Amino acid sequence: MKRHSLLITLLFVFVFSQSYGQNFKARFYDLISKKDTSAQSKLLADWEKTNPDDPELYTAYFNFYVIKSTTEVLDIETTQRGEKSLVLTDPKTHKIAGYINDGGYL
Repeated sequence: MKRHSLLITLLFVFVFSQSYGQNFKARFYDLISKKDTSAQSKLLADWEKTNPDDPELYTAYFNFYVIKSTTEVLDIETTQRGEKSLVLTDPKTHKIAGYINDGGYL
C-alpha cells in the first residue's frame, strides 16, 4: 500500500511541477501582448532562477530580444538628423518648431 501512495504522490508532484512551468510561459506571452518589457525582463529572470534548463525559457528569451530589437524609437528635437524627418510647424506663425527624427531601435 505504501508503494501505491508513493506512486500517487510522485505523480502529483510531476503534474504540478509541469503546470507550474507552463505558468511562466503563459504569463510571459500575456506580458508580450501587454507590451510590458520591464515585467517581461523580471519574469525571465525569475524563470531562469526557478527552471534554468526549461527549453521554453530559451524561446522566450529569443522572442524578448527579437521584439525588443524591432521596437523603433522616435525623438522630438529642435534640429533635423538625417534626410527622413517629420517637420513640426507652429500653426500660427508657420515657423518650424521642431523635428521628429528616427532615434534608432531599442
